[in-house]
Amino acid sequence: MLKKSNPRTFGILITVLGTLVLTPDTLLFRLTAADGFTIAFWRGLFAGLTVFFCCLAVYGSKTLSVFRSLGYKGLLVAGFQGVGMVLFCVSLDHTSAANALILYSTAPVMGVALSWIFLKEKASSSMLITLVVVCFGIFIVSLGSTATGTFFGDTIAFFNALCIAAFYVAVRGARRINMIPAIGLSFFISAALAYPLADFSPLSGNQWILLMLGGVLMLPVAISLLTIGPRYLPAPEVSMINLLEVCLAPLILWWVIGENPGLMSIVGGSIVVLALFAYATWQIKKRE
Repeated sequence: MLKKSNPRTFGILITVLGTLVLTPDTLLFRLTAADGFTIAFWRGLFAGLTVFFCCLAVYGSKTLSVFRSLGYKGLLVAGFQGVGMVLFCVSLDHTSAANALILYSTAPVMGVALSWIFLKEKASSSMLITLVVVCFGIFIVSLGSTATGTFFGDTIAFFNALCIAAFYVAVRGARRINMIPAIGLSFFISAALAYPLADFSPLSGNQWILLMLGGVLMLPVAISLLTIGPRYLPAPEVSMINLLEVCLAPLILWWVIGENPGLMSIVGGSIVVLALFAYATWQIKKRE
């Protein structure tokens, strides 16, 4: 099997596939045309049930014990991911998909910074330089958001990135835990958090189809693959592959529904993407 004969290639293929599966996610969100909390609730519920039944098929009578074995570390991982999913949906209600994805893409670098602060892991000079450049790119994006009235949405997207960065740090402390059940639990957490604030206006048949497509198929498959991939790849390579979504998703939205990200988002986003790409490339070369 490729996983055993060439684990790095297997990791690249799994991560690329997971990223490509997730790329149309923001388009599905826009086409669903419901409020962010409602989308977060239904997709979280559908995705959580999907992962739970998959675990039931794999583990059988041991399923509940597998979930109980997550411990506080697994719960922490699930909690950060669950909160992040709600924040991402809400941010899309108040800002462009390009801005939300640009800010989301900074999570791995923020994760390194949080590890430096909370885990006392030494930060390299290249990481610090990258963090400064990324902050400059975000600043340019924010200049455009104040002009277009999307500053609130960008702020929510920033806290989403911070939450996902904390998720990365939590994962580092729970490497031996089976993350698939934790991801399933995170979907239920996102649904529970979104429920009190969801609109629950009547939905059309097309909206239900889009919600189920995202919740039953896209999210469970994509996030499961993106959870498996990093086991076989170093973090910089995973981060670089994930930039595919940041580049492709806004272009798909622009092409399909005409959502123009704006000049400032394009300029600031390009700085962020190039900085992350350069950092990942440098780290990969250092490992060779």
